[in-house]
Amino acid sequence: RVQVKARSIIASNTSMVVIRRSTLTEDSTAVIVPPISFANSTVSIDRTLIDGTASFGIRVQTGSQLKLTNSVIVDQSGDAMGAILRSGDSGAVISFTTFFKSHVVCNSQTPTDCSKALCFDNSIFLDGQTVSVSDSVEGAGCTHSHNIAFPQLGSLSGTGNQINVNPKLVAPASGDFKLQSTSPAVDAGDPSTTIE
Repeated sequence: RVQVKARSIIASNTSMVVIRRSTLTEDSTAVIVPPISFANSTVSIDRTLIDGTASFGIRVQTGSQLKLTNSVIVDQSGDAMGAILRSGDSGAVISFTTFFKSHVVCNSQTPTDCSKALCFDNSIFLDGQTVSVSDSVEGAGCTHSHNIAFPQLGSLSGTGNQINVNPKLVAPASGDFKLQSTSPAVDAGDPSTTIE
């Protein structure tokens, strides 16, 4: 298990970067610097907590592919781009991941496939901010399957999504992101999905 407190983990022109069972916390002195930024690389992040307040948590730049699974993204809404910034010819598949106090911004382009878009499945978006937010996810440029978003007044593209439904996490403000027994997320994932 790795615990990193730094301005950023940056990868460029790397064939494969794997981050597993880690805690990445953003340096409070950083300004608009994401904890993870990569270009022309393939990155796999699994069972990792990404926590910070200054900016977006992950920057997926041109020529890159991200696979993010079983992770928690916390306090990543300091920048107008939200928790994950995708730019250029890049894409990401995000599965079984919880976004807490981390606004997700999808661009306005209709996604064609996950190699050039943000694709979310079996994930939870719980804004949990003290300020009034109408949507935890905004924009139409992402695909969604079997996600829960709260608050969420706008629609999510895709199937099996639960809109504006509280996922009932145990105590997310205290770092307990487990589901309560009465959570609508229990057994609500896509039954055809498998985790590696």
